[in-house]
Amino acid sequence: MTSIKRTTTFAECDPAGVAFFSRAFEWCHAAYEALVSEAERDYFHDTELALPIVDARADYRLPLTRGETIVVKAATEEVGESSYKMIYEILDEEGRVATTARTVHVCVSKQERRAVSIPDDLRDLLNRHRAEAR
Repeated sequence: MTSIKRTTTFAECDPAGVAFFSRAFEWCHAAYEALVSEAERDYFHDTELALPIVDARADYRLPLTRGETIVVKAATEEVGESSYKMIYEILDEEGRVATTARTVHVCVSKQERRAVSIPDDLRDLLNRHRAEAR
């Protein structure tokens, strides 16, 4: 599991001062980027492979407001042959779970535009960041 800490901004909130729902995916993706950036290979600038999201879901439990310091946790839920599932928790200032999310990624050959096996270094990284049993 990896986590990032940040403070919500005015620009991320609606007129009522509550964080706009889509920001949760931006924050989750930032935590995901921090996790994948630990790989030996730079998968975000890779010329051969892409790791697109093919499914994304979120459950919003508590509102987050402007100026709140939040923690976003990212972990691997499942690793398959060519795809993997990530899970996220966004915690409010009091450490309560405000949002949970899941994304499914597929490892795709950019040239062939088809799913391919997850490279060993990425598979190892994802397995090191497996979520603890819940």
